[in-house]
Amino acid sequence: MKHVGVVDILQHYFRIDGITCFFIVYTKSRKNMLHKSIDKKRNKINNVFMKSIDDKQLNDQDIYQLRQLRESIVEMPHDEAEAAIVKIKEYLKEYDFSSALELKYSLMMKLGEIHGRNSEVEDSAEYFKTILNSPDAQAFTILIRKASANLAITYALQDLYREALDIWYTLLKDEKDVDLKLNLLSNICVAHGIIGEYHDSIHNAYQALELADKHGLPERRMDPLQNLGAAYEKMGEPQKAIKSWLETLDLC
Repeated sequence: MKHVGVVDILQHYFRIDGITCFFIVYTKSRKNMLHKSIDKKRNKINNVFMKSIDDKQLNDQDIYQLRQLRESIVEMPHDEAEAAIVKIKEYLKEYDFSSALELKYSLMMKLGEIHGRNSEVEDSAEYFKTILNSPDAQAFTILIRKASANLAITYALQDLYREALDIWYTLLKDEKDVDLKLNLLSNICVAHGIIGEYHDSIHNAYQALELADKHGLPERRMDPLQNLGAAYEKMGEPQKAIKSWLETLDLC
């Protein structure tokens, strides 16, 4: 039987709390090749907006087309997606979004997610921090929670587990959705385990098991059981670790 270590659990069970992120897959060499065609694709995107970037006021058509880009960027070929990203960044920099604040911050969220999934973690974090530090973004509660959850992921990816834990515990207090609450508990277990706080990891794993049982979700017992096994193994209690892992096998 292969024992699953704490680091393995982080890789396999790290949650993004229900947030859908878009990953443009390309290698560095592929990226260099794509840059040659970006200008052509950018012209295609420019034509969609049907006006010059020199006009700083958003109109209804701009708002509609930006929303379309935000939603359709996932389906675009990679080079068109790159051009769309450039266009979105230009609009965010040059245009007045005071009449479309939700659109502004949702576009920033999308850019942050894209940077994050391309392993540009620091750039990703800056977008989420900007959203969280913007007074006029605070009215968009769901967006703020998503930005917080994503920022915590970027912290964890930079080994800033204490900062990530602070955010996850804050989110956990107000989270009503059972699945998202279980995801947060899983992240908390993993982070505590990685920094050697095994008792805290175990405590939160049992909380997750209790929550899963309370809501009749046996399939959601797997993560906390594996987290328990990893923590017990690190604490030098192999029998308890094996017991947890055997319970995990029963769920497969």
